[in-house]
Amino acid sequence: ANGARAALPGYGAQVWLFGARQGLPPGSFAAMGNRGQYIMVIPARDTVIVRRGYDAPGARFAIDRFSADVLDARGATTASGPMERSGDPGAVPPVTKKAMASTGNSDTLAH
Repeated sequence: ANGARAALPGYGAQVWLFGARQGLPPGSFAAMGNRGQYIMVIPARDTVIVRRGYDAPGARFAIDRFSADVLDARGATTASGPMERSGDPGAVPPVTKKAMASTGNSDTLAH
């Protein structure tokens, strides 16, 4: 139980703070709403992940694991590595089945 507690995000400036302990780049943060509503912001990767799902009572969506899977699918797993982009600045990079398999709910990726 103590190892799981160490991976919990901190709280500051009205948002939950994430980083290397959760497998995300330093400076990542999230707004976490009622029953599984999340906005994860990862400035180091110019990425925002929005989850508009619904968690049943007693269930918790792992936004940190899902976000790490999305970054991995995009080829952006390290804080210092280059981010892959398409030629279209408005295009959303493809998300692989690995990232989308993290949940059965309606999750979206914005960029």
